[in-house]
Amino acid sequence: MCCDFFFPQPGGVESHIYQLSTKLIDRGHKVVVITHAYEGRTGVHYLTNGLKVYHVPFLVIYRETTMPSVFSFFPVFRNIIIREQIQIVHGHGSLSSFCHEAILHARTMGLRTVFTDHSLFGFADAASILTNKLLKFTLSDVDHVICVSHTCKENTVLRASLDPLMVSVIPNAVVAENFQPLNYTPRSHTQGYVRPQPLPQRLGPDDTIVIVVISRLFYNKGTDLLIAAIPRILSTHPNVRFIIGGSGPKAIDLEQMLERRVLQDKVELLGAVRHEEVRDVMVRGHIYLNPSLTEAFGTVIVEAASCGLYVVCTRVGGIPEVLPAHMTTFAKPEEDDLVLATGKAIAALRAGKIRTERFHDQVKMMYSWTDVAQRTERVYDGITGAISEQEFYGHHPSASWSAARGRVGVQSYALIDRLKRYYGCGIWAGKLFCLCAIIDYLFYLFLEVCAPRGGIDIARNWPRKPFINDKNKPVENGLHGRLKILPPFKPGILQELEAASQGDERALQQYGWLLDASRWNTERENLPNVLVLRSDGPVFSAGHDLAELRKLSYEEVKETFALCAEVMSLIRRSPAPVVARIQGLATAAGCQLALTSDIPVASSDTKFRLPGATLGLPCTSPSTAVARKLGNAFTYRMLALAESVNADQLPGGAVEVTANVESLEARINEIVKQLADNIPAQPQALGKWAYWTQVGIGGHEQGGDGYEEAVSWAGRAMALHAHSADAREGMDAFFGKRTPDWRT
Repeated sequence: MCCDFFFPQPGGVESHIYQLSTKLIDRGHKVVVITHAYEGRTGVHYLTNGLKVYHVPFLVIYRETTMPSVFSFFPVFRNIIIREQIQIVHGHGSLSSFCHEAILHARTMGLRTVFTDHSLFGFADAASILTNKLLKFTLSDVDHVICVSHTCKENTVLRASLDPLMVSVIPNAVVAENFQPLNYTPRSHTQGYVRPQPLPQRLGPDDTIVIVVISRLFYNKGTDLLIAAIPRILSTHPNVRFIIGGSGPKAIDLEQMLERRVLQDKVELLGAVRHEEVRDVMVRGHIYLNPSLTEAFGTVIVEAASCGLYVVCTRVGGIPEVLPAHMTTFAKPEEDDLVLATGKAIAALRAGKIRTERFHDQVKMMYSWTDVAQRTERVYDGITGAISEQEFYGHHPSASWSAARGRVGVQSYALIDRLKRYYGCGIWAGKLFCLCAIIDYLFYLFLEVCAPRGGIDIARNWPRKPFINDKNKPVENGLHGRLKILPPFKPGILQELEAASQGDERALQQYGWLLDASRWNTERENLPNVLVLRSDGPVFSAGHDLAELRKLSYEEVKETFALCAEVMSLIRRSPAPVVARIQGLATAAGCQLALTSDIPVASSDTKFRLPGATLGLPCTSPSTAVARKLGNAFTYRMLALAESVNADQLPGGAVEVTANVESLEARINEIVKQLADNIPAQPQALGKWAYWTQVGIGGHEQGGDGYEEAVSWAGRAMALHAHSADAREGMDAFFGKRTPDWRT
């Protein structure tokens, strides 16, 4: 994460970077923030959750933005990238010099890049024209762009002449637990029923209504509009008081207005408010007033609604996208309309028409930093090829990129291709941008010679707890650190594997362990080549208790099944084959667990059942694995009838059946011995991935059953198999009439 704006300075961009970074760390990623030095903060600092922050000492010229240096930042940036082994550089903010320079240098170094835009800009004034030209330079050679609202996306696409397909919309979020209303009682984990809250007590005509404003006091935040509206609101509604928090150049104008109108007893000025104190200020009010003239998202109004305040805001930028209509009253960015809208909000509160006590729970359901991190992670997967182009962008047969763009896997790091993209930025600007890129590349070569990578120490990673991920990300392993799982079963990843086989360094780092025997042995040291799932007792269980679901909230039930899905995904994508020893009754999630394994084996008296329909809770989640092993029609009968099925009645040989429990144990031992002793581990893992991937290839684009596409794809996978060390050893042993000496 690279940006000029970060803590200890408060603000929306700063909070976004911090919250997103911590959630990505929770999901198993390593995240480093690069920003400039602040007073009292220089060098390397660690924040909560092990987030590492580099505060680089550079000259700050205006509103915490560093002076653009272009090339002087490169040596420090390169050193950090190599030390921390960074693969993706994510820049934030159109006005951040660090962001623009980091993306330029990252592309020169051959790294993937993402840019997030948090602001709206015009097209007519000189400052906007220069900013837009700089943005076009940076985004001409970037892998993907994220905007915080659809309005922001439209603005960025026009400013930088982007293809809309390369821009995603991922909103900001809030930590709802930090913005709870007064006297809020969260639902207990053990509550099965919550009594409906009473209707709100109406505010009488003589009761005081407090309006809160927390904002930086700048022109673009509507401070002039606020100064004009306050006297009119107070004259019309004498029982209204204002609390205003924030600082900025317009603070003097606000103070002069209060002195001139003698309103000091009705307007409380707090000055700058620390972010951790915002909630304590908001809960003192009834209405939050946001008079901003331009806003890409407006995180503060979400925080206000979470605190139980009714929101009055101007209809500008992306604000109409943020909250539903029953939480807000909109006004035009004009004095008369803002006064009118505030009056309507006051009247609605006095009439008891607004149920603000429900706002917190509703905001908590709408916005989550975990969701933002998951969606951002999908962008990372898209630009690195972890998911296919079709899945990432959607299928658009007629869509194509402009000459200055390229899709994943097409856009090249080669200098000549980058220069072509920069050259299209303008008659004169294009030539200047090309010159900058050439100098940057030559400077990079100079640094590679004068400060070789071998002389830069690799930083140790912050220890973190294990994370079971549903993507191709490292999972902690107590034996030697990182444990990798198979890639997602997506055909597009074969291209990355082929690139790794041809020596592409980035692809080798991610997928080389599936192709190179020495990398496999290093990665899988002390790890088993076969896994066996067992369950004692009369039931083959997945481990969670149905009785627990009765006590959980809606969100907690979702989390439970999300965890269950991640466990099943981990089994499917285990590099080591998973053998399931099944006995008794495999029911519900236990049935799902059994049929998720690679080689399920059961005794003849074992039964399988999806019993949820009899409880009014159809086993929709368990049926996902069952349908993929037993077929759609058979699975639906199990789902609808909720009847037990003997193991020997399952179709297609999906489960191997033995005569009794004793022979079951013997057969498990035979399978384990065959897999462990006679079959090499690395080809087994790659073969497992290739098999389940080709099974999912269908003729969606050209029609048909997809056989031709699958067999063509499988031929490319066979070429990878044939060049593995174990394959060469196996063929040599076969023709030499000897026992192979497997490399893995």
